[in-house]
Amino acid sequence: MIKTHYTPTGITFNHNKAMTKWYVNSSWAGDSTNFDEMKATLHVGDYKTINLYIRNITDEEYGGTCSHPWLTKKDIPDKTRRLALDGCVVATFSLPNSYHPFMNQGKTAVHEMGHWFGLWHPFENGGIWDGPNRPDACRLSNPDDNVTDTPKMLMAGVGLCVETQNSCREPAGQPPIYDPVHNYMTYSSDACLDRFSDGQV
Repeated sequence: MIKTHYTPTGITFNHNKAMTKWYVNSSWAGDSTNFDEMKATLHVGDYKTINLYIRNITDEEYGGTCSHPWLTKKDIPDKTRRLALDGCVVATFSLPNSYHPFMNQGKTAVHEMGHWFGLWHPFENGGIWDGPNRPDACRLSNPDDNVTDTPKMLMAGVGLCVETQNSCREPAGQPPIYDPVHNYMTYSSDACLDRFSDGQV
């Protein structure tokens, strides 16, 4: 399924059933979102190998996470540890046909792997989004996701698909530029997500 969503980008993956391994470890499941021990134990390959971990996560607002090449190099200077922690984690409830109300088509993995390839959310400020002093995502000089063809976006619109959402309004008299709610790197519902922009590719 992931292959299908990445086909328009020209990115290809090589996977076979022998690469899929299952583990039972109660310390790696549940409400913790610290995946370092699991990753360091299970990681295989080099930076051409994407390690995708599918794990039980009890927080239904936490669909997954992924190492980001620009942040990881800065945050983890030790090369051996950086490689061991490389990879993406997605929650079991985000898989296709799950019970989750909007993360239920497997597109959380597509989103997280976008981070692995170096993409940010369109509603960010050069990789900074969370925190008490969140930057103004609509500010003209805000680099947001450093991609010029994804419009500036303030509202994440978690689980929604409002095609007329325009959270960074244009000056009076200018036509609206709607938020990129169909973009895989937003937080829209899986049913809404269907594209990367040319700039992201």
